[in-house]
Amino acid sequence: MNKENKLNKKRFLVPIIVILISLLLEVVVFNCRFWQSMFYEEMHISDLAYSYGGVVDYGDGYYSVEEDIMQVYIEGIGTKVHNIYLDITTPSSIELVFAETGTILVDLYACDEASAMGYEIYSKKMHTLVDATKYLWPDLYGEAEVLYLEITPGGTGTILVNDIIINAKVPFTFEFSRFFGILVVVTFLALLRKDSFFWKEDCIVLTPEKKVTFATLLVIFCMGIWLVASGKSDMVAMYGLDFNPYQELAEALYAGQVSLLNEPSAALQAMENPYDYLLREEQSVEYMWDTAYYDGNYYVYFGVLPCLLFYLPFYAMTELHLPDILVILFMSILFAVGCCVLIRELIKRFYPSLPFGLWVIMTIAMTLGCQIPFFVVQPDPYNIPILAAMMFSVWGIWFWMTADKREQRRLCYGRVFTGSLCMAAVLGCRPQMILFSFLAFVLFGSYLKTDESFDKKQCGKSLFFALFPYFLLGIPIALYNYLRFDSFFEFGAKYNLTIFNMTVTDFSFGKLIQGLYENWFRIPSLHASFPFVELLKHDNDYWCRGYIFTEDMYGGLFCCNLFLFALFLLPSLRKTGLKKENAFFAGVLMMISFIILCLDVKLAGISYRYLGDYSFALFLASFVVIGFLWKELQGAKHEWMMKKGILLSFVLSIFFNLMIFFAISYKYPLNVGNTALYYEIMSLMNVW
Repeated sequence: MNKENKLNKKRFLVPIIVILISLLLEVVVFNCRFWQSMFYEEMHISDLAYSYGGVVDYGDGYYSVEEDIMQVYIEGIGTKVHNIYLDITTPSSIELVFAETGTILVDLYACDEASAMGYEIYSKKMHTLVDATKYLWPDLYGEAEVLYLEITPGGTGTILVNDIIINAKVPFTFEFSRFFGILVVVTFLALLRKDSFFWKEDCIVLTPEKKVTFATLLVIFCMGIWLVASGKSDMVAMYGLDFNPYQELAEALYAGQVSLLNEPSAALQAMENPYDYLLREEQSVEYMWDTAYYDGNYYVYFGVLPCLLFYLPFYAMTELHLPDILVILFMSILFAVGCCVLIRELIKRFYPSLPFGLWVIMTIAMTLGCQIPFFVVQPDPYNIPILAAMMFSVWGIWFWMTADKREQRRLCYGRVFTGSLCMAAVLGCRPQMILFSFLAFVLFGSYLKTDESFDKKQCGKSLFFALFPYFLLGIPIALYNYLRFDSFFEFGAKYNLTIFNMTVTDFSFGKLIQGLYENWFRIPSLHASFPFVELLKHDNDYWCRGYIFTEDMYGGLFCCNLFLFALFLLPSLRKTGLKKENAFFAGVLMMISFIILCLDVKLAGISYRYLGDYSFALFLASFVVIGFLWKELQGAKHEWMMKKGILLSFVLSIFFNLMIFFAISYKYPLNVGNTALYYEIMSLMNVW
């Protein structure tokens, strides 16, 4: 009874401690500037000798910037400068599509005890609507005599200067959104404790606590992606300003044709080689960018299935075009749920004794690590067929795995059929990912051998339900290809009008090595301030001695998700007890992933979104290895210390991929889509 009372007491004590720690972090740590500035003596610019340059004074604090930069000279300070508060706005700024809005660049120079000549301190961007960004913390040497500021307003020529305060007192702010975020993080870390129910419960029995855990995670995920996506003002104006293949394909299909309604220009049709990009540019030929051109018509080379599922029905019912962002959000949620149920089934099949906590953290890591943050922030049509194929793949594999009733040695034909239907649907989205269908031989290989419990009739019936969906979807897709390109197996990428001639691509070992490095092993670039990660510029000089299409990356998949390196332990673990079936499952996933990597590099090049073609497979393969390691560590000398290392690799992966929601990127980043929201989040995240 005493033991039970202690457990109940501890159960109530942990949430109280979590709330207190969260409050402490919000009140003390994230408001450290308030406590630091409590006793500062404020100096207003009106109390000092100052002058403005490069502007025309209209009175009442309004200034017109003549040469893009406003200069502010402040003299006779004679005290230690802790901070500078710029109460400045840009009243004439307007919301710009595809550009930062409301930001001001401030360059600070100072004369202090270190240098009477003055030197540059640092540059900072502030947002006129986010008060927390208007503070400069120069950290000067001793007392300062002179301050000089260069203020560059973005997208406007008018500045309203309400006040400039030296050594300003920072107000106390209790941000409920930040407190909620802190509470979520602290709760998550508390659940990772050794004596948490996360590590005492298994994944098999779904108790109310477990259901609430995943329901909460799903709600947080949906709220997060909606916050990022709905706040992007540029997405409202996306259609008509950018690339819209699925909307144009919906119009064409609704009109009863497979070619787009746009007619190619006479100049393009007259070209001997219309796929020569430089020749098209040299001759100033008008053409539709990134569409397949064949036999005098334009076609969409992206998989047709997303159009048939989403865009065409919406257009047929409303005669309006469905925004890409809504499709991305819907499929992202389905993918996240698919990851959850698939990982649980993987654990049930291979390691049923693994703790509930490992299922949770694997699900979070896989959902965020499979490029979902990138797809949500970059909701353009290039990502839609990849995400659709990812979604169908995880659900297809789940249906296949749940179809196997091993205890009775029988198959659930409905689940076999549904799984094959999902896997066949991949062909209509991202054709190269159809290779994951070979997992059927791994999952159902034992049923190819008949015996008393599984006779030839059952075997034949199983084959029918497994193969029929491929004919059901494959034949229409093949006919669709033939109608467009006179070939059942040509999907159109070969005839794409892009920056290089895709009709003459060939295999190059140098390109493959570069692709392997960029996609899997390139080390990411990290910073100490929000958003902590940045894009890496590409470089074609080290392996490849020819042209290869390359976009900037955030880092290699393995280096951004360190637990993936566990895959290299697969051969040695096979010798130390890893079951043949488990190793075969992981090995096939790795092999298919490598083949798809080679195809991507050869046919298209290097892009962060292409990681989505196989990242989920590498994650699943790594979970097989990590599950075995976790089980083998049971009772080891430094068991929990080594398990902490595994958990740390997951936490680092989750943090890195979360930051991609906010990282500066080459298209539609949050700081462009919703500048105020970006700087608001930045001010909440940065303590210093």
